Amino acid sequence: MITDGSIRFGADRDQLTREFRRYGITLAVVLICTPAFDTWNFFRDLSHSTDGGYMLMADAARDLGRVTTMVLTDSYSLRQAFRHI
Repeated sequence: MITDGSIRFGADRDQLTREFRRYGITLAVVLICTPAFDTWNFFRDLSHSTDGGYMLMADAARDLGRVTTMVLTDSYSLRQAFRHI
């Protein structure tokens, strides 16, 4: 998920974790700006609870372009590409 932190799920993190796991979803969150502290923690904890990843991208357009190129041309998985940048 790519977000500026304004997305609100309207549920608690534990409930969302159970739902993501039920459907086999691993959540990777990319924030494109620095959100409020509680939002930062919510997305970080939620993504980690699904064995996913969390990152803040200062230059999202450039970095997402790099990730896309790595996945399409260099045989990286999305997780590998995000961890590489």
